[in-house]
Amino acid sequence: MEVLRKSRGEDNEVIEILEYQALQGGHTGAMYKIGLFYYVGLKGLKRDHAKAIPWFLKAVEKGEPRSMELLGEIYARGVGVERNYRKALELLTLASRHPLYSAYNGMGYMYIKGYGVANKNYTKAKEYFEKAANDEDAGGLYNLGVMYLKGIGVKKDSRRAYSSFIQAANAGHQKAFYQLAKMVHTGVGLKKNLPMVKSCLLFMFSSFGLCLYFTDDIIYVHCN
Repeated sequence: MEVLRKSRGEDNEVIEILEYQALQGGHTGAMYKIGLFYYVGLKGLKRDHAKAIPWFLKAVEKGEPRSMELLGEIYARGVGVERNYRKALELLTLASRHPLYSAYNGMGYMYIKGYGVANKNYTKAKEYFEKAANDEDAGGLYNLGVMYLKGIGVKKDSRRAYSSFIQAANAGHQKAFYQLAKMVHTGVGLKKNLPMVKSCLLFMFSSFGLCLYFTDDIIYVHCN
């Protein structure tokens, strides 16, 4: 058995320990980790959504919030399961009650798109993005910035959008860097091409191994 598992590239010892903790000890964190390893393809395991989902379901039954959130995203995307927006929203709502603030970002996205609900509801979307943002969740901060930038359910406010994108970028959200670069380059709601703002953006991009170049008309991003 050990030879077979090694031939498949599985990390025998780690998986065996986690399986023991999950099945014998009822450890929900171990259930979540095994599911995650199969879902993403970590610890030498091949990506296998069919094997991942039962582990997440076991963890959800025992109240593990990270599994609730991830399983909610799985149902929303229809990855390895039939897409079910109502089930997705139900799981995200359960996760948020633990509380897992990043789940609020997923809930906000569902309401802004009208997935799993009767109609789009920008007021609720903003409320949930704000709850996620208040816990410095990168996704919540970014989506709140998009709402203010585009005026989705709120009055357009470039400065609020810029502030949200700055916070999202500091939390590591890659799309926030792109939005910031566009805002500075085009001067949307800001003085165009402020040297100090450029310097800040260049510093943030370089910290992620990216190089940012400005010309009169184009922003170039180079990955090292």
